[in-house]
Amino acid sequence: MKIIIDEYNLETYSDAFVVTDDETFIESRKLILNHKMGDDDLQYKVILVNSSPYSSWFYDVENEIDLEYILPSKILQNKFKNVKIDKELEETDIVFLNLINDTIEPTEKSIVNKYIGSFLLNTENLKEVLFEITNFAINPPKTFLDSKYLQIKWSKYLDIIVCETDFIRALVSKIKERDKDFCKVINQLVYMSNSNTLLKEFSHDETAYLQSNLKCSARDLEMFFTESKFATDVKEQYEIKIERFFKIVFQEDITAFFKEEGYYKGTLRAYLSQVKSITKSEKKIIFSNYRDILDYELEEKIHSLIKPDLTPPPLVDNMSLPDKIDAWHNWAVQKFIPFKFYLDEFPNDDDVKLVEEYANIYSDWLFDSYSDIIQSGIKTNYNITNKIHDELSGSSVIWLIIDGFPSVYTETLNSILKSHGVNKIQESYNFAAIPTITEIGMPTQLGGVFPQSEGYTNNKEESLKRAFKFKDVIFKNSIKHFGDALSSDFDLCCLHWHEIDQFMHKEDNHIDTRRIDEIKRLLNARIKQIANVIKASTDKKIKLIISTDHGSTKCLTKGLTIKNSSLLEACKDNPKERCVELTKTLSKAHLDENEIYYLKKEVSRNVKDWALARGYRYFGRFDYGYRHGGLTPEETIVPFLICEVAQNEILPIKVIVSGDVDLRLGYTDKIKFIIKNDNDAVVDIESIQILEDQNFNISFNQKLNPLSSKMCEGNIKLPKNILIKEHKTQLNVVIDYSLFGEKQRKTLVVKVGIKKSVNDNLDNLFN
Repeated sequence: MKIIIDEYNLETYSDAFVVTDDETFIESRKLILNHKMGDDDLQYKVILVNSSPYSSWFYDVENEIDLEYILPSKILQNKFKNVKIDKELEETDIVFLNLINDTIEPTEKSIVNKYIGSFLLNTENLKEVLFEITNFAINPPKTFLDSKYLQIKWSKYLDIIVCETDFIRALVSKIKERDKDFCKVINQLVYMSNSNTLLKEFSHDETAYLQSNLKCSARDLEMFFTESKFATDVKEQYEIKIERFFKIVFQEDITAFFKEEGYYKGTLRAYLSQVKSITKSEKKIIFSNYRDILDYELEEKIHSLIKPDLTPPPLVDNMSLPDKIDAWHNWAVQKFIPFKFYLDEFPNDDDVKLVEEYANIYSDWLFDSYSDIIQSGIKTNYNITNKIHDELSGSSVIWLIIDGFPSVYTETLNSILKSHGVNKIQESYNFAAIPTITEIGMPTQLGGVFPQSEGYTNNKEESLKRAFKFKDVIFKNSIKHFGDALSSDFDLCCLHWHEIDQFMHKEDNHIDTRRIDEIKRLLNARIKQIANVIKASTDKKIKLIISTDHGSTKCLTKGLTIKNSSLLEACKDNPKERCVELTKTLSKAHLDENEIYYLKKEVSRNVKDWALARGYRYFGRFDYGYRHGGLTPEETIVPFLICEVAQNEILPIKVIVSGDVDLRLGYTDKIKFIIKNDNDAVVDIESIQILEDQNFNISFNQKLNPLSSKMCEGNIKLPKNILIKEHKTQLNVVIDYSLFGEKQRKTLVVKVGIKKSVNDNLDNLFN
């Protein structure tokens, strides 16, 4: 017979008699008496005692019956045989900190490092760790607050600090007490101390408080914070305060930025929100001083404020048409369009004249070459439907048409796509249909045919359905219907999105921020919505195709209004369009070739002739909003993207045994698994099998959301001849699931515990 005292419920035993109350205690004493009287059936009997006071009521039989105490310290020492366990660890500390199941060694330093932080082990230099110490003291975790052991270590290591002055001694004493308000003040001033400007501002209201608590002079405080170099990590709540403060400073004197010695992210953000433009030499200084805190968003903001280089248009006379197209596209996308949009924000007369000259050179070429370009089909929006047909052979497609999307924002679109997991992107550029207005650009793009072609229709939805006759097609042009459309079954879901075009038409004085900031906000919301649909699809693969019907431009020079009164009258209902359809009456009007391109229907394959504004001329009233309808590079050269989630980014499903499982050999036991999905996409779990038990099979049939986990359970019966090592065995778990429409099968090896036998006759099972 054996009596096991296990007050901490550290192990489990089969077939044991468990003492839980007075009645079972009395019964256990009867069993002991019968064993003493020679009852052979009780030779291998185990009495298990888990609770007080019964655990102390068996001392009288200690010399007669095998009495075993199961203690956390013994288990921990067996687990870490060559490690010196901290002597100050009590049994309750081991249980509370879950050290038995942890992988860290149960030494003082390892425990302090995990539950408090490595900073407490390096207090020889207070200036190096003061920020982290006070940061911890402001909001210590619950584990620390509930552990007397950890609090003793906190005091012990703070007592090690060498206090050379009364000021330091008083400072450490208050931190040791974990005075929350005091530590907040110290933490903030330490953070601000790299800037005399910030330290002066933020210490003003705290000096009296600190003098009272530390019994020190204002001079002591000043010397401590100004003559010390503290180590800190970025703390966003302080950076917000810094940004708010410096925005006011820089409104009065923007040059104060370059006089600042403390290089905070908030300082840089404040500067970038106030400055109009940045020179290349200023950029060099910023990248040198702020290199440790620069992130993608800040770098993008800096680059957007730097004046781009503008080179002359390419010389294409002796090139083939495809080479001419590539040359113009490369020049426009890389040089001209970024420069033009910079100029839109920061105009100057010399650059405006140069841009107008270069735009006319390009526009003249495009006007003369347009018929050849659309006949060839090379890089035109007319050809998008063919590209989509190719993609539909292996996946479903969401086609997002961003009305009036300028190619200058393509890099921003790319980064937002990647931030939402759509990380495989083919980027190219097309010519928009001319004139560059939605009336022409949408139906021709959706149908893939010229307006003169048989079967052409102005009805957008009908145009799309004619182009994809044998596919399940959805077309929506209202945001309120996008959600329902995306949740439907489809081969092709086309969304015509107007928000960016509407925003670009707004005048500058109606906008509170830079245009790029609002463009980011709009793109982020829409791409997030679509990316979530792509990542939630488990039964089919979905690709995203993004295009636009036209770009847009801002006319920078006043006085370039079209003077033809007949044309002005005709366009009064569409003042943002830089083109007019020539009716029978207008066709007779005199057209000045310096003002107007006369686009004949024989050239454009449109139904009617059109008059297009040349260069940056405009109809009607001058304003600082964006227009379209002309032939400038930024109106006619537009992005085309084919996007998907890259397969090499897919992570395997994980299977984790839930809880402390101890299975019996030859018996049916319940086992629980946690199925973990580390993908930023939905996974459809179909079934789970365990090869060691042919009868184990869970029909899961549940979807796992991105970055989530679910519990599943089933009954398992392990064979008695299974290989066991150190009371554990390995199970081969086979999981079938679907991700992005593709079926997957993975075999994972998990370890489970085998229940310790209380019958000596079963000991051979563990050899």
